[in-house]
Amino acid sequence: MLSVEAMDAPVYDLALLVPHDMYASDARKALAAFDVALAGLDGSAQSLLALDRTIREVAAAQGVESAALFQVLRVALRGNLASPGLFDTIAALGRDGVRQRIAAALKRLSDVAAVPR
Repeated sequence: MLSVEAMDAPVYDLALLVPHDMYASDARKALAAFDVALAGLDGSAQSLLALDRTIREVAAAQGVESAALFQVLRVALRGNLASPGLFDTIAALGRDGVRQRIAAALKRLSDVAAVPR
């Protein structure tokens, strides 16, 4: 089992945080939608199956591939793609830790959107 102590807060590489087939705005919307969905799950509904279903439902509702949302979440929570399983990471961080990391990733994505061209 992963420990929270072993997981430093990530520094986000936008090339990883935004999959090649998405725009930063799409990644931001999908990540924010997952955060809302996660906040609405009660503790007993945070099983592996419920989380998987929630991610897939959010992806479909946002019009993105579920694999792309899985990637955005993995990078938002760990900072890279080569990490332990997404659900192990979610379990180790807990709902509050996951929501904190999502907030940090959303801020990073918002910073990118605010940069003038």
